[in-house]
Amino acid sequence: GETLVVADVELANADRPEVRYGPAAFRLRDAKGVEYDATRRQFAGAVLAGSLKRGEKVRGQVAFVVRSTAGLT
Repeated sequence: GETLVVADVELANADRPEVRYGPAAFRLRDAKGVEYDATRRQFAGAVLAGSLKRGEKVRGQVAFVVRSTAGLT
């Protein structure tokens, strides 16, 4: 089976003129070293693609579909 893991994240651009972001930039690693890409499913609170100017922040959630036996804590 599979499990949906949702992580709360905050992205901040401290010193670059502009930083682009999106779900494709996130990866999750389980206890065995297996990496998972963020799901591209849209849901309330999801971090979508965008850009941050210097000094800006964005908060949201990123979801991953992982094996039920992934051993995440």
